[in-house]
Amino acid sequence: MSNVCTTTTANPSFLTFMPTSQEASVIAPVLERAAASVDTPIDADFSFTLPAPFELEHGVIHTPLNVQARITGPCDAPVILVLGGISANRHPCEDVNHTGQAQAGWWPEIVGENRVIDTTEYRVLSFDFLAGETVIPHVSRPNPDPLHALPTITPADQASIAAALCDYLELPPLYALVGASYGGMIGLNFAQRFPEKLERLIVLCASHRAHPMGVAWRSIQRKIVQFGLDTDQPDRALSLARELGMTTYRTAEEFSNRFASKTEVKTYLENRGQEFIGRMTPARYLMLSESIDHHAVDPQAISVPTAVIGFRQDQLVPVADLHQLTQDLPHLTHFFESDSLYGHDAFLKEISFLNHALSQSLKP
Repeated sequence: MSNVCTTTTANPSFLTFMPTSQEASVIAPVLERAAASVDTPIDADFSFTLPAPFELEHGVIHTPLNVQARITGPCDAPVILVLGGISANRHPCEDVNHTGQAQAGWWPEIVGENRVIDTTEYRVLSFDFLAGETVIPHVSRPNPDPLHALPTITPADQASIAAALCDYLELPPLYALVGASYGGMIGLNFAQRFPEKLERLIVLCASHRAHPMGVAWRSIQRKIVQFGLDTDQPDRALSLARELGMTTYRTAEEFSNRFASKTEVKTYLENRGQEFIGRMTPARYLMLSESIDHHAVDPQAISVPTAVIGFRQDQLVPVADLHQLTQDLPHLTHFFESDSLYGHDAFLKEISFLNHALSQSLKP
């Protein structure tokens, strides 16, 4: 761990949640429960409609389009927007959906009751990234490439959607945006484009640009998925792309320590690939994978106080890029780096280190 800087002081933000009349019947009961006790978390799925036309970097959403979101935590708590990798969704913590069924979260060791992002102290907001088959009919593009059937959605576009969500909820500036991997790219774009909406940014396993080697790996993965679509083997192709992805998320050292035979490592990768089927559609995968390649911000243009967390063995976000980012940020508050056998996936695995780094970075 190195270069722990002093954080700036900021007043906490408070959320007044004003649902539309269409959503009031769904959300009102949880709001009423929270009124009885400030410690009672609110768990509410909801959708909001992007206004049309909605400008993208490479096109326009020309008809109204719904985005799914979730908010969890006490009514009067500071609001934190939490965003993860391309496989993440609006459920960072374990919660209960509208039917009363348990919903697994993608970051349960970090977000939830008595976690470092404590849903009894903060109000956690998240949303499903815009991508996939349902998006395609809504987007028009200037001079579309007939060989490129899918629209392009960039991290900057996702940041604009996050800003629209904040406007929809009539939020004051967010207390923090915590973004990991793809979510960190969105966070950097959000801070550059909408600094008035954010008090502090915390970026994990993301830098100011898409590294060329990562672009190369993702290009191969997308070709695998496209080949599967062309040969009517979409699930097999998606599984193979995920298997290749796992070799970039983790490290050679972890595989060497973990697997004693060729069979073990092949079985592990095949299982990871099979688990991916059903969680991600080919169109969504292709759009989000390409979205990463479009990531680029100017760190010197980011005025929001920013903390950066990364890992030296991350193949997708080399530590040299993190060092460049931290050198160029005008208002770096913290920089935490660590070794990890898990490479890029360390933001899901190195819980003790992350607890310390996040707790320091979230302090007023």
